[in-house]
Amino acid sequence: MTNKKLRDYMLELKRSAQLVDDPETPLEEAIAAYQAGAEAYQKCMAILESAEQQIKVIDESLQSGERDV
Repeated sequence: MTNKKLRDYMLELKRSAQLVDDPETPLEEAIAAYQAGAEAYQKCMAILESAEQQIKVIDESLQSGERDV
């Protein structure tokens, strides 16, 4: 399993959206693209939520360090 980054999932999401939006895309392919896009969206959100938690930990650490000064 490859370790994809946020940018990779965002590109997948963009490609999926383009396929779904294209009126020339066959229905079955559009549905598959929609599913792939939904999965890429979930991965993006998980990565962003993890980053948000890391930032909160850093901020809390910095704030507690300021109190010690």
